[in-house]
Amino acid sequence: MNSSTKRALAALLLALPVAALAQQTAPFNDGRYIIKMRSQSTATSHSDGAAEVERGRTEVATAGGIVVNRLDKHRSVVAVLSDAGAARLRNSANVESVEPDSRRYPLAQTTPWGITRVQADNTLFKTTASTGNVMVCIIDSGYQRLHVDLPSTNVTGTFNAGSGNWYEDSCGHGSHVTGTIAALDNAEGVVGVNGDGNLSIHIQKVFDGATCGWSYASDLAAAVDNCTAAAAAQGKWAVVSMSLGGGTPSATEEAAFTAATAAGHLMVAAAGNAGDTTTSYPAGYATVMSVAAVDSTNLVAGFSQQNSDVEIAAPGVDVLSTVPTLSEHVLVGGTAIPGMPAVGAAKASVSAPLVDGGVCNSAGAWTGKVVICDRDGVVPFSTKVTNVINGKGVGVVFVNNLSVESLAPDYGGLVTSIPGIGMTKSDGTALRAFVAQTASLVNQTGTGSGYSLYSGTSMATPHVSGVAALIWNRLPDHSNTQVRQALTASALDLGAAGRDNAYGYGLLQAKAAYDALAAMPAGSLPPGAGTVTPPPPSSGTPAYTLPTISLAFGTIATGSSATKSVTLNSTGTAALPISGFSFTGTGAASFTQSNNCGTSLAVGTSCTISVTFSSTIVSTKSASLVFTPGAGLATTSVTLSGTTAAPSFSRTPATLTSFGNVTRGTASAVKQVTVKNTSTSVGLPFSSTSISFTGTNFTEFLQANSCPAVLAPQASCIISVQFRPLSAGNKSASLSIAPTGAVRQTVAVSGTGK
Repeated sequence: MNSSTKRALAALLLALPVAALAQQTAPFNDGRYIIKMRSQSTATSHSDGAAEVERGRTEVATAGGIVVNRLDKHRSVVAVLSDAGAARLRNSANVESVEPDSRRYPLAQTTPWGITRVQADNTLFKTTASTGNVMVCIIDSGYQRLHVDLPSTNVTGTFNAGSGNWYEDSCGHGSHVTGTIAALDNAEGVVGVNGDGNLSIHIQKVFDGATCGWSYASDLAAAVDNCTAAAAAQGKWAVVSMSLGGGTPSATEEAAFTAATAAGHLMVAAAGNAGDTTTSYPAGYATVMSVAAVDSTNLVAGFSQQNSDVEIAAPGVDVLSTVPTLSEHVLVGGTAIPGMPAVGAAKASVSAPLVDGGVCNSAGAWTGKVVICDRDGVVPFSTKVTNVINGKGVGVVFVNNLSVESLAPDYGGLVTSIPGIGMTKSDGTALRAFVAQTASLVNQTGTGSGYSLYSGTSMATPHVSGVAALIWNRLPDHSNTQVRQALTASALDLGAAGRDNAYGYGLLQAKAAYDALAAMPAGSLPPGAGTVTPPPPSSGTPAYTLPTISLAFGTIATGSSATKSVTLNSTGTAALPISGFSFTGTGAASFTQSNNCGTSLAVGTSCTISVTFSSTIVSTKSASLVFTPGAGLATTSVTLSGTTAAPSFSRTPATLTSFGNVTRGTASAVKQVTVKNTSTSVGLPFSSTSISFTGTNFTEFLQANSCPAVLAPQASCIISVQFRPLSAGNKSASLSIAPTGAVRQTVAVSGTGK
């Protein structure tokens, strides 16, 4: 067949994002609902769902709810509603259905059901050491290297110009697969089959983009070659894990798998998600183990392809694992408590001690703390968050005063510089148990350490790959053929007696497979099965490239920092030994570095050195980053330069003394102060405490601002100030404006309460 046969990614049947992070053992309705609207399509026109969604927004508002998301393709909106509001929408002629938007899973470390089901948590694997002779090579969409629950050591990868950096994962599929194989046993998130952090992992990225798209059979053949080369360079066997497939075979691709198997490596691939009896490739090749998916009742999944190539089954429905995305929550004491974003809050994260602020109707002594504030239905959220800011709090969590409803606070147009979220009354009670402990408040989405439930034979495959490495690393004097035989011979028979097209030989069982492999005589191999001794490390010649010759950091503000990266490539025929990295030159103290290179870089792989420039004084610095390889190879230097300058700004006006007479307990009209970055080259940095009030009556003045984390040169932002007297009399304070590294300026404010 044509070697460029298209290889489509195995579909993710259910890609459920993080909907909740606190453990639930039973269904829980926290007031979020999915409301599906009736179609407006006619015989002559087709709706894309947008019109229905707009109608849904109106219906939700009429029912007293808050829309938090929209799903145009599904004619649906997601909203927070009271029980009465949900009932009202169910009775609307415009609404097709109303269903709870249910929570999904915990973030405090849990053992996914599949790990237990395949015996990977058996005590044998905690009491016997891994030899490190086996590497798992994952061919997928990349790897979220900065995820707190994924290994940062013993992980390498191959750069692919077509799909990008192996240590980045734009769609999450590869990181989810890797989590099942190797998520760390570290009291966070989930744990994988190999949770001790000692497994060698090699990443081959063949998919990219938000949806992963597709790759080609030729790409897969090249990836398999790279996998086996990376393993051989380190003197290891490879278990090649492929949660992917397509409907047409390729002779070139099959030859690559045949050669890899003959060299002693083990190939594992997903059976496919078409839900029929067709064959998916590479799972359909004789040298590749084809993996079916079962659910938590051990029933074959409806999407799992059933054919004569299916060899073994593993958990593949609602599999919880690591993904490179974040959701709103508070993480404290090993527990993550979910929340909803406050409208007007900064999209940011902060770690600080928790403090109970009660109803937060006045500012407290909350400097540097995350403040818990109760909703009371009287004082608006904008006032409460202003009190938190004036009390020098760095984050706020609003707790609902109603029993079951979620809370999505709305600041009514106010934009703040601190993160804030809302949560249910019950979750707020749980959070208060951790007062005085340091908590991480996250009001962000996007790249980060997240978790999600996926379904597919893509999710079943890493269970098999992980278990194969788990047992082979403990019995490395056996062959790939023996490992494959042990996995199938020990499987728990499901479906029809013996092997069948739905389950193959049955459900994967790690402890039973270990026992079966241990019972086989080491070195007893059928013809052509390879050798029992892993290939020795390559005896070739190491070489490298460090393409970047200079890093110019430009001009930054004093007290701030900037980071740039360089890539080191191992281009020889033997692994590149690494002695280290150092700085030389008069400005060396102003630069720091971190890297993921380790002490050796496999052939054809790369690593990243991240360099940070910072200085607390106005100056220009220069230095060199020196890479020192081993094996007598020559050093290489990267020239570094950077300048720090003091940020400067103006504020207009210098006084706000015209608030006049304001009735106590009410707020005055808004008056504005304009802050301008007067520098032509340096950003003006703002922190959560850069703008505040001081003075005798500081609690009676409120502010909200549009100042970003860094205000661009010559740009301006607005601080909106209000006077809200608590008692009669003349009141005064100072609005303090103190961007990081800049000279503090003030604006005098005054008014009279009546």
